Amino acid sequence: MKVIGKSVKRVEGKEKAYGESKYTPDIYFDRMLYAGVVYSDIPHGILKSIDISEAEKVSGVVKVATYKDVPGTNRFGVVTKDMLFLIPVGEKIRFEHDAIALIAGETKEAVEEAIEKVKFEVEELPAVLTIDEAIKNEIKVNNEETNIAFHKKIRRGKINEAFKDADLVIEREFKTDYQEQAYLETQGAVAYYDGEVMKIYASMQCPFYVQEDVSEILDIPFNKVDVIQMETGGGLEVKKMFLHILHPKLHYYPI
Repeated sequence: MKVIGKSVKRVEGKEKAYGESKYTPDIYFDRMLYAGVVYSDIPHGILKSIDISEAEKVSGVVKVATYKDVPGTNRFGVVTKDMLFLIPVGEKIRFEHDAIALIAGETKEAVEEAIEKVKFEVEELPAVLTIDEAIKNEIKVNNEETNIAFHKKIRRGKINEAFKDADLVIEREFKTDYQEQAYLETQGAVAYYDGEVMKIYASMQCPFYVQEDVSEILDIPFNKVDVIQMETGGGLEVKKMFLHILHPKLHYYPI
């Protein structure tokens, strides 16, 4: 009971207030490479081809990787591993910003230039943009059977009797806007590999999820992946942070 009901000092409060806290972008390694992601620009379609030849010619580019370069499994996910890490030719693009290629380069500028030079062809399919459209199952995105991963009914109390005895029953449909918390840190990841252990410094709240997926995607032992959670500036970001580590929305992040 030393804490409950009492005003306490935050452990990291002073460091954050004085700007001394170390966030992911504060980490730098000598001769560090930068990485960027080539994203799909449509919400639903079939990837027909990828051409990385011009991107590979950009000065300062070290590697342009596609699904062919994934050494382990090409799928990941927190609850169900149903998300492709890099979209293979012939596979479905299921949302805008699905990852098609990764680029590593000596400078951010080289990476950004190479991103623009990766060419890919997509057969566009009708998009499903609302929950109601997904439930109809007229356009199936995730598999050939249904868009619904699971269905549960939650019942509490004697609802029918409550409605029957109520003086007034109002039925309406309510919708809310998308919510985004205002965390402080810049999202990103910095990785260092010495041939034995892959060390990953990242803004997140779920190091064990990242450890498992990196191990499976890179096909290296689980105990050879060391994930260090860096300073965070907000909460309620477990799943979102995890996705950003593997597919950050920024054009580049340090590796």
